[in-house]
Amino acid sequence: MFSLLSLFLVKTSAKMKKFLIRLILVLSVVYIGICGYMFFFQESFIFHPEVLAKNEVIDYGLNEAELSIETEDGEKLSGILCKSSAESKKLVFFLHGNSGNLTDQAQAAKFYTELGFDFFTFDYRGFGKSSGKIKSEEQFYEDIERMYDEMLSVYSPDSIIVVGYSVGTAPAAMIANRAKPSPSKLVLIAPYYSMIDMTARRYPFIPSFLLEYKFETDKFVSRQQMPILIIHGDKDEVLPVDGSRKLSKLLNEKSSYYEIKGQGHDDFELNAEFKAQLSAFL
Repeated sequence: MFSLLSLFLVKTSAKMKKFLIRLILVLSVVYIGICGYMFFFQESFIFHPEVLAKNEVIDYGLNEAELSIETEDGEKLSGILCKSSAESKKLVFFLHGNSGNLTDQAQAAKFYTELGFDFFTFDYRGFGKSSGKIKSEEQFYEDIERMYDEMLSVYSPDSIIVVGYSVGTAPAAMIANRAKPSPSKLVLIAPYYSMIDMTARRYPFIPSFLLEYKFETDKFVSRQQMPILIIHGDKDEVLPVDGSRKLSKLLNEKSSYYEIKGQGHDDFELNAEFKAQLSAFL
């Protein structure tokens, strides 16, 4: 009787071991597959472009001009420059978020031109009428440096304020850090600490070494000596406000952090507190 029970347990244990081994193998394959997909298709997780027809006219109802600026590798990026007045010599260099295109920037353009600033923004590769595809973080940064240099041919660096929104905040902090000569001020609206930090929040099972787009806002901010304004809404469900709270600890003595109660991720330009804080900083 005892020998029969022992044999049953041994057979059951052997089957269980085989089952567990197979389960581990299947889970390992699935995990490697997920990691592989994340690695090879990172751009699709970060950027969500909307394409425009090449002949579509972008009209904000302002004194604006569409620009097509060529990159070093021959791609053409679509930009728009809005004048607040004929005499204006001050510029907001604006980097938008990870979706849409220039047609979504009319509200921002009107907001900054009403404050007395000329306004320039452009579509990243693959967005709007911009050609090409984003293939690396460094390429993305080089395009922004190219656009900034283009504006330096018209505006003096001490009259340029770089403003980044959402995904545009890391590259905004980058250009403020790397540009020579540097702009006068930096504004980060609804930023994130880094893409490493964001990935750890959303996909904690993905190892950070797989990330090609690190977007380390924290490093750029910590190295910066110019005045910086970080502004974030406490009801932001896209990029949590605690990322900005962490960034605020890295600010220099000339900089400030402001948190807007009840503000979500979008439509900052419609918020009176935002306008008051930004007007005072600018």
